[in-house]
Amino acid sequence: MTVHEGAPSSLLTLFSDGTFALSEATSTSVAGPLFARFERMRSLLGSSPEEGIEAEPSLALGGEGPFDHVLPASLAMLPVSGDLAPYGWRIGPGEGTRWRANRDAAFARLDAARLAFFEYEGPLSLVRLGPVSCASSVFMASGELALADAGLVRELPTLIAEGIGAEVSVLRERVPSARPRVMLDERGALRAVEGRVRTASGYRFHRAIGRTALTDLFSACVTGAAERGIATEELTLAVDARVGIVRAALDAGVRSVAVDPLSRDLAAVGGAWEALAEAREKGVELRFLTTAGAVEASMRHVLAAWHELGYAPQEARGFAFAVTRRRAADPAREQGASAFVRSCDLDEIMHAAPAFAERVSD
Repeated sequence: MTVHEGAPSSLLTLFSDGTFALSEATSTSVAGPLFARFERMRSLLGSSPEEGIEAEPSLALGGEGPFDHVLPASLAMLPVSGDLAPYGWRIGPGEGTRWRANRDAAFARLDAARLAFFEYEGPLSLVRLGPVSCASSVFMASGELALADAGLVRELPTLIAEGIGAEVSVLRERVPSARPRVMLDERGALRAVEGRVRTASGYRFHRAIGRTALTDLFSACVTGAAERGIATEELTLAVDARVGIVRAALDAGVRSVAVDPLSRDLAAVGGAWEALAEAREKGVELRFLTTAGAVEASMRHVLAAWHELGYAPQEARGFAFAVTRRRAADPAREQGASAFVRSCDLDEIMHAAPAFAERVSD
């Protein structure tokens, strides 16, 4: 079997899952903890560690304070109002002080990026929630999840596209030589697809999102982002590896997809792997979110599955890998310290990368 035309120039790419927490001892800096975090991120992933291995840093979130998490970061630049209510983040009429503070925090991250990534040339990514995960995590003024309002759910891809478009626009001003990328995290979509998201009462479940509706939501994100200057190649969708969700992403026109290679549906070669292989044949970039402590095992499993599908090791050139500590079904709710990647985790993946590169080299 052969992969898509035009072999990737790099053997593999190491990217960030969008989280990175420094130890208290290393987070102190005259320019502040954000600068220290981004500076450390740049030192680890801001340049190629070896020939043939590319690296892609991010404006990682570190869990320092109420706004340094993926849900508030995903809401910060949306063209809507809202606030932090007792039951969680809400959107709707009335802009509260916490909402404004969250937006200020987003601009503070971008200001810190200007310093930490001064004269940096290369890819620089943001990780934000996709529409289904967002609808399953953010509330309306009524106290019910956005998932309860079908009209709002349909509108979320446009709102998210406007939000990330605005954030990327500011990032391009702050770090003009960087090439922004965006990863929309939809690993939390599985609960909504299976109809397992409870209503506010706790006694019922929200209606499941069907395959067609899921494809339409993903497609609207791709189209909306492209209209705001984010090319399809610069947009990655991280999804659960259920074959239906993977195919919904591919049918939506996603050109870069990220999955957990050790997840249940990728444990053995089957429908999900076949869908990924078919997508790679068509030029879709495959990215893998490997669990901290199991990076080498994940890379070996990817190569073994690729071989079982009929590909030579060299045809796995160009895969991208990140290390992550988020394996639960709802990344938006993982706010504990254990959910954020540490320096030792990045050391683990950088140590494992050369062996993979050697296997796939000519």
